[in-house]
Amino acid sequence: MKKKTLFALVLAIVMAFAFAVQAFAKDDPVRSVEQDGLKAELEIATDESAPELTNVTLKLTKDSNSKVAGIKATIEFRGAMYRLNEGAMLKTADVAAGTSEELKWVLINRELQTQKTSENSENESSQGEKQEGGAVKIIIIAAAAVVIVGVLLLIITKSKKGTKAMILVGVMLLSGFALLIPAKAEDFILIKKMELVDHISYNDKDYEVKINIEYEYTIPEDEVMNTKGMGGFDITYYYGPHGLKMIDEEFIKKIAEAGFTSIPLENNAFYNNKIALELLDKYNLTCSALGDSRITGLVYNSNATQEEIDAIVAEVVEDYKEFDNIKGWWIMDEPGSGKFEILSKIVLAFRKYDPERTTMINLFPTYANDEQLGTQTQGYQEYLDRFVDEVRPHYLSYDHYHFLGNGEARYGFFVNLEYVRNKALESGLDPMQIILLTKHMVYADLSYDQIEWEVNTSLTYGMKRISYFTFILEQSLIDEGWDNACMSYTGEIYPHYYDVQKISKWLLPLGTELYGKKSVGVYHVKKNAEEELEELCEEYAGYGDLGAINGTNFLIGFFDDGSFMITDKYYDKTEKESNVLEFVDITSGLEYFDVESATWKDAESNGIVTRNANGRLEKSFDTAEGMLFRVAK
Repeated sequence: MKKKTLFALVLAIVMAFAFAVQAFAKDDPVRSVEQDGLKAELEIATDESAPELTNVTLKLTKDSNSKVAGIKATIEFRGAMYRLNEGAMLKTADVAAGTSEELKWVLINRELQTQKTSENSENESSQGEKQEGGAVKIIIIAAAAVVIVGVLLLIITKSKKGTKAMILVGVMLLSGFALLIPAKAEDFILIKKMELVDHISYNDKDYEVKINIEYEYTIPEDEVMNTKGMGGFDITYYYGPHGLKMIDEEFIKKIAEAGFTSIPLENNAFYNNKIALELLDKYNLTCSALGDSRITGLVYNSNATQEEIDAIVAEVVEDYKEFDNIKGWWIMDEPGSGKFEILSKIVLAFRKYDPERTTMINLFPTYANDEQLGTQTQGYQEYLDRFVDEVRPHYLSYDHYHFLGNGEARYGFFVNLEYVRNKALESGLDPMQIILLTKHMVYADLSYDQIEWEVNTSLTYGMKRISYFTFILEQSLIDEGWDNACMSYTGEIYPHYYDVQKISKWLLPLGTELYGKKSVGVYHVKKNAEEELEELCEEYAGYGDLGAINGTNFLIGFFDDGSFMITDKYYDKTEKESNVLEFVDITSGLEYFDVESATWKDAESNGIVTRNANGRLEKSFDTAEGMLFRVAK
């Protein structure tokens, strides 16, 4: 037997055993839960006057602003030692805002119950008859429905009158359904759950009692659709360890040591995801986008209704509720516009059932063709517009790979940045870019300067997260010629791992400083008068506190707090190793953001800028270097 097969078999046995143990394990007590302004408290006490009876009390308290209604509570207990003494297992409560209400059940210990009165026997018999009668009624109703439908079908197939009758019935049913539509169509009513657990001790054994609470929670549309950003700057990647490699601690440790802060969990089973999330927490990593097959599979079911999707999303959110290091959910990579309808339903479901987290959908770059984009006339702009309007995403993510293996650079890197930045500002969404790292297909084996150039130009354009493609390579990709990611599946570390690690040391503090700032302008300083800027790009002619400058081939981005980032647009030292920019209008007070201390410092006294022969401040930029400045007020 091969080692991989043996390992898979052993893992399957271990997982099966773990699930079996979990199924029979005793849950820890949870006697109090509070969510959505509803507090539930469970109390279990033996009746002193009648030891065979145990009183179970559920106290429900609703605060004055709670939007909870339609509360239902069901008692559930394991083992045959106890049974419900009286009343129904399911109880309902209509708790007024700012008040409390108690629901009570009485359980009877079968062993301690020494005698039964005839009255009790009759009650039990009666109750059994009622339950049986209810079942009979259901059967009768179902049978009647079948008969009615059969008759209608018979009529329809044999006479036009039957067709008219069917249309009439349909109209009546639709009219009745219309009455069920809420008056406030902008409100969303969610079915949410809570669970309380405690135990009854008898003869040195514990018998579990659970209270399952279900309620309606109403939220206005504007609250559901309130777009939340990424929550902070992160360094991440697309395509990392998955499957069993994702639960290999050595990979997680290496990911953290490279400087990544939040990573996706891709192509993993539910059980692996839980183990991986625990490992991420151990190394202070969060999950930027969690992939669960129940969700990723939905994008291929175009016929799924909103109700069906809501049920699946609610289940997934519930399954991962114990983890607070999940920042978002992975949905899809590079969808055409034909997927926007189903994606909008999935995003809406997550907005309703997990409003504090985001969803990630990564978009095509500008060099995708019309067939891939699914657009008709306006190309990429139409693609972005429709995506934002129809899907209502949490943020904008796209990938663009600039450097080609033949030594050339693909046109459109800045065009793509312009499109996404403009749409992000227009819609109030955070933007991010997935940049090239790994040599693959027609793309180059990047130098450190080229990676740094991608990072700094993205930050200068106001991108709120940096992601690399890829972190890992499996053997099949290596066989196809892919090379120089961060790691291979065998644990080999590529040179790009150390490039990313070096960049992360200054990228995290710089990105964190920039995260809360709004991009208000991005301008290009031409290499020479003959250079033609890419489409949508604007030449610099003086702006903000920076004012007039002298220099060539720079990118300058301005932010709403008056700070500005200057990046050298050279990415090849053979073309130009350093590039000098002269500050014409700034005579003093220039500060820079020091990434080592994550503080602002005076640029001249710390040697970042010097005075030239003209007495003006100037800064010599290394190839692809970027720096954030401001003028002290």
